[in-house]
Amino acid sequence: MPQTFDIICEKNETVAEEVQSIWFTLNEKLEFKPGQFMTLLLPKDGVTVRKMYSIASAPHFTDRFELCINRVPGGFGSNFLCDLKPGMKLQCIGPYGVFILREPLQNDLVFIATGTGIAPMKSMLDTIWEKKLEGGRTIWLFFGARTQAHLIYHNEFQKMAAEHSNFKYVATLSREENWTGAKGHVQDHFAEHITDPTGKEAYACGLTVMVSDVRKKLAEMGFPKERVYFENYV
Repeated sequence: MPQTFDIICEKNETVAEEVQSIWFTLNEKLEFKPGQFMTLLLPKDGVTVRKMYSIASAPHFTDRFELCINRVPGGFGSNFLCDLKPGMKLQCIGPYGVFILREPLQNDLVFIATGTGIAPMKSMLDTIWEKKLEGGRTIWLFFGARTQAHLIYHNEFQKMAAEHSNFKYVATLSREENWTGAKGHVQDHFAEHITDPTGKEAYACGLTVMVSDVRKKLAEMGFPKERVYFENYV
């Protein structure tokens, strides 16, 4: 059940261009499922503004959690949080959400994300490795960004791929000329690698248009609806 927590900013670090990783400590134990989100209560002109953000850290951290925040020009919530200083106190409510990792794993996994839609995917992936859930299954991550500077957690995913032979990481850039990898939009490339939907399930997270395109593509490829999970970011 969702509950209210007092939280303190522990650290606030840049992880990609215009993107901050913010860790919060809690006043009591947090239990959540990988993929869920928290609602932060932010003060603005004497009123409280509620903003929802996916948890980027894995549930084995019970005394702290990480958010991945994209600085949006003119956006109150994102700029307030991106400028948050260690030691500052807030409140949040959660966890919420049904976009969660289905355990135990029954199929190979296909993760597809753009922008900060990578946050719940990171929570899921860290959980898989921490709990050794993969059982030899192949796990794909297709991540779309504008440029190399916008690839959130890029080094961490490369490290995962180096450590786990069954993890395949494919980054796609839409506005990068000096790039030898996939170019364009992520929804234009995952079908090149996933040729048969048999024994696979897909998770998609990002802006609504991208998620809609991914779901349409997956349906065309033969993925049944019950094996496609998604979260839209507005």
